Amino acid sequence: MKRNNFSNLNYKYSLCQLFLKDLIMALSTPILKVRTRFGIKIVKSSQITHIIANNVNSLVFFADEEPLLTNHSLKWFERKLTANYFCRCHRSFLVNLLHVKFYCNGYFVMPVKPDIKISRQRKNIVLSRYYEIIEKKASN
Repeated sequence: MKRNNFSNLNYKYSLCQLFLKDLIMALSTPILKVRTRFGIKIVKSSQITHIIANNVNSLVFFADEEPLLTNHSLKWFERKLTANYFCRCHRSFLVNLLHVKFYCNGYFVMPVKPDIKISRQRKNIVLSRYYEIIEKKASN
């Protein structure tokens, strides 16, 4: 009887650990309140693949959703997305380096079209950050 209680407590403890791990992951993912013409949409920053400037608006691309036209400038997103894996690689593009498939001839190939051009002035900085992130992904 005591043995059964001990294994039951062990099971409950492991479930609590899993729950806490999931909770910490959910809280550590930054969430943005994005203004659109239809209202406010809640967006997880980890789901954003890249953002393209469109005059004073921005077009946000996601890994698993349709693109979203927002009423925010690219500079607003740059301030809000403070994680080191977001990078301004061109005056018109902000890229989540975790979602880049590969680099080829001055462009980042993305899972969702269009491919992202890297400006000549920012090329060295952007590529060094991209290679750092690749190394971190490979070591994990």
